[in-house]
Amino acid sequence: MALTLKSKLAVALMGSVAALSLAGPAAAAVLGYQLTFNDPLFNTANGANNVPDLQLTNISDMGSGFQITDFNLTIGDIAFSFDFVRNESAPIDTGDILSATLNAPDFNNNNVGTDFLDYDFLGFDPGDAWQFEVDVDPDAGPVVQDYRQIIFPTGVVEVTFSNGVMLSQTLDALPNADSYVFSQSIDVPEPSTLALFGSFALIGAGLSRRLRSKG
Repeated sequence: MALTLKSKLAVALMGSVAALSLAGPAAAAVLGYQLTFNDPLFNTANGANNVPDLQLTNISDMGSGFQITDFNLTIGDIAFSFDFVRNESAPIDTGDILSATLNAPDFNNNNVGTDFLDYDFLGFDPGDAWQFEVDVDPDAGPVVQDYRQIIFPTGVVEVTFSNGVMLSQTLDALPNADSYVFSQSIDVPEPSTLALFGSFALIGAGLSRRLRSKG
């Protein structure tokens, strides 16, 4: 007895599902970041005052391919702003060459700043780190004030990854420590697993069109 169009498509899709089952359970990988203030401290002159040392590290699973593409830090107190960034470096760069574009503030110490810090990255692989200093000043003028009294506990950090996932947290910390470590991580399907699901979806769609054309 000849199979109907629906039956043929069901058999084809069942084969795809069986192949996916043989491939095993969907693999997951850790995606995440770590952000430190003055840990490590590489500018002992200003680190504890209004120019903290920051280091952003991609703590995603090695080999997962989850690169950091964007980093934003919003200041907690709107009466203050980020004036300038300096001493940029990549202390750890394991894979693709890590490069950064600073969108705001700028590199000029001119008492003109923004309420947020914005970086775009290329080649920020798992295990890589980017460090820099950022000047925190009041909008009214060049008054030196401890950054810990300004950014904590209401500053917000946002980190976006190459798969479109964005992690965000409020920097809720008591302003009385010498250094701070903040981190976030989640389990997400590995890119290879997502590609496998996508392949089977395309196979099903292709078979549907082929069977319909044969009518």
